[in-house]
Amino acid sequence: MSAANAVLGLAVLAWVLWRQVEVREVAADRSPRGLLVLAAFGAWTAAQALDGAAVSPVALALVVAGVAVSAGFGALRGRLQPVWRDASGRVLRRGNALTVVLWLTAIAVHVGVDALVARVDPGAAGLAGGSLLVCLAVSLTAQRLVVRERAARLAGDAAVPAPFAVAA
Repeated sequence: MSAANAVLGLAVLAWVLWRQVEVREVAADRSPRGLLVLAAFGAWTAAQALDGAAVSPVALALVVAGVAVSAGFGALRGRLQPVWRDASGRVLRRGNALTVVLWLTAIAVHVGVDALVARVDPGAAGLAGGSLLVCLAVSLTAQRLVVRERAARLAGDAAVPAPFAVAA
């Protein structure tokens, strides 16, 4: 990984953590476009890094397992993140120290999986950057879905908002 990529990665991590710990309203109609773009860019980046090289089934299974673990961490953060209704009736959420610890743990697990993939299949080492972006998108999506479900129950809504509803 180049120094520029490392600095960019740390900047993105700092931005994500900052956004996680600020008080934010839970919006049922928030578009998933950004997360879809992030996942698509990650998949494209991984494909470009492989440049047509074959990936061993074991390496592919490890990458898929890493994505599944990312979803699990996202769901766990969504379940443990404080969600409440304020005096005006808005449903809010704000991460805390546990949220940050779960993020850092998820990233450490991802780095470990990437190292294992590179050891099992050195030709698949290029998947690391792209798979990180896909894992980030999957993790944030899982967290968003769990927080939305909790917010809907807290707000007393009869139905949970559609997870990928796009506001008109």
